[in-house]
Amino acid sequence: MGRCRGTRAHRRHSLGGAVPSRTGAGRALLAGDAAAQSGDRPGAVGFAVTAVHQVVPVMPAIDAVTSDVLTLRARLRERGLDSEVFVLERLPGQDVHLLDRLLEGPAPAAVLFHYAIASPATRRLAGSRLPLVLLDHNTTPAGYYWLIDRAHYDVCRAARTEIALLRERAALALGRSEFTRRELVALGFRRTGVLPILLEPEGYLGHRPGAGAASRGGGGTVILTVGRVAPNKRVDDAIRVLHAYRRGVDPGARLWVVGDYARLPVYRAGLDRVMGRLNEDGVVFTGRVDAGTLRECYATASVYLSMSEHEGFNVPLVEAMLSDLPVVARNAGAAGDTLGDAGLLIDGRDPCLVAEAVARLTADPVLREQQVERGRRRAAELSPDRAVERLLRDMVAAGLELGP
Repeated sequence: MGRCRGTRAHRRHSLGGAVPSRTGAGRALLAGDAAAQSGDRPGAVGFAVTAVHQVVPVMPAIDAVTSDVLTLRARLRERGLDSEVFVLERLPGQDVHLLDRLLEGPAPAAVLFHYAIASPATRRLAGSRLPLVLLDHNTTPAGYYWLIDRAHYDVCRAARTEIALLRERAALALGRSEFTRRELVALGFRRTGVLPILLEPEGYLGHRPGAGAASRGGGGTVILTVGRVAPNKRVDDAIRVLHAYRRGVDPGARLWVVGDYARLPVYRAGLDRVMGRLNEDGVVFTGRVDAGTLRECYATASVYLSMSEHEGFNVPLVEAMLSDLPVVARNAGAAGDTLGDAGLLIDGRDPCLVAEAVARLTADPVLREQQVERGRRRAAELSPDRAVERLLRDMVAAGLELGP
């Protein structure tokens, strides 16, 4: 009778989430007996988890990771699981909690740890007894920043080292793409899987680009690329593609670069030099924009272009597919994993070959519609509901029993 009352108390606690099992292993683990854990499944537990919380060190007001975290929380709650978000520092108005509250709470819920940068959260979770699932967003290799920004270099280098602290702690390590999952295997994580970044599709419905060349602020083809202006994104290569396209196909074409360009002034200055050498005046840097403006960009562009050579998932590819915007992408990083059979993947970075692919999509309505339809199917495959069902199955397979 006493154990039943204790179980109900766990369930009432807003940050609770562990219902002790009737097995000796479950009781031993709650009592602190490390031998109760499975030797070949790090972090495996002997009780039913009824709460799945998330930890993200930093959650900006507008960010793909923030959207992913909030979408995942909503889907977990829809499935009857308690789910909260914990951070190191809370911004005004955010519906999140400080990490201390989770670590000091009485009931060990399962934790999904979003990992992208080095932070004190890594060591604190590694030293806790919380059942842990690593969600690796992939860290940009530090070498991209060696000559660009030493602070970014140091942060990325530390992140690539610090992730090893979780190797023996995580019951499950999920890359946000197959590309990232393979990196986790190379780092020595034993039980791995894939969880794509979650993106709510509703905001993009009804935003449809016109067939062929669309215009924004004038005539001509609009080539769109989205993301933080950083060296791994290879915006310099996108500028070269525009230059080749304007010389050979459409002199009135423009490249819209949508994303923050203020954080890396050395790289931004380098892009100015590239444009100067090419005498290229068709590039528009918008800076960071709000969600409505971003969707308008997808809706009015002609083609989405990604020349990035290192991405852990590449969210804009999915946003483009949700907007019926055909994609041309360099076949590097996670681009192929995210696109599936949608989009035109180009090996290498030859600007003339990429410009030719853009021209095919703007000139051939049959090919364009084929790519749009493939994009719709691929976006549906990456839907949040499918992703969360896969997550829960993987957690159960890793020994994290989910129960009411």
